[in-house]
Amino acid sequence: MNYRTKLHKILAFSGWSQDRLADLLEVSNGTMSLWLRGKKPRPAVAQVIDELYNEFVVPFIPTLEKRADEIEAVFLARRITKLPTEQNHK
Repeated sequence: MNYRTKLHKILAFSGWSQDRLADLLEVSNGTMSLWLRGKKPRPAVAQVIDELYNEFVVPFIPTLEKRADEIEAVFLARRITKLPTEQNHK
């Protein structure tokens, strides 16, 4: 996964603002903006981003995957019940 995606997920899961995350990583808001648009951070900061991602995002992945499966099952069930039956065509 690229750092752009990791940073967006860290922001979403932590509830921090872009400014707050920039402060924590000791970079300017302009630098944070570049990273959020896809520029790679330097290796030392990339390591900290990985640690934050592992702290704030990774623990929720199994729950999110399970929830996604549940939503998909409900969607498919609703879709199936809306399919025309032979009785509906008579």
